[in-house]
Amino acid sequence: MFLVEVGSVITSYYFILGLFRGTTTQPSRAPSPVGCGSRAVRQLRHGHGRGARKAQADALRKMRTETYANLVTDDGVKQVPATELRKGHVVVVSAGEIIPGDGEVIEASPPWTSRPSPVSPRR
Repeated sequence: MFLVEVGSVITSYYFILGLFRGTTTQPSRAPSPVGCGSRAVRQLRHGHGRGARKAQADALRKMRTETYANLVTDDGVKQVPATELRKGHVVVVSAGEIIPGDGEVIEASPPWTSRPSPVSPRR
């Protein structure tokens, strides 16, 4: 990128020098100032876009709420923050609840019946 900018500055210099001297410029030197301008605009837009994305990410972080999971323990079902879940933990999710994390379905019940049915393992 540095070499491109240096080359752009050099050709811009010769282009402007040719304008003041009144000599005709070669077509290869004419787009150089346009290239410098478009590069500057692109860098400004990139910086603005980066700032907008950072602001959106910050707004999403502020909106985030804590998700709780119904963890199955020896004493029964206990509500814990989803961030405390670890591999091997078993949770219960009812209809309408948010799934607290990635996992594997052990058993599920169809919506038209209240009896659980085992889920066949993947092959």
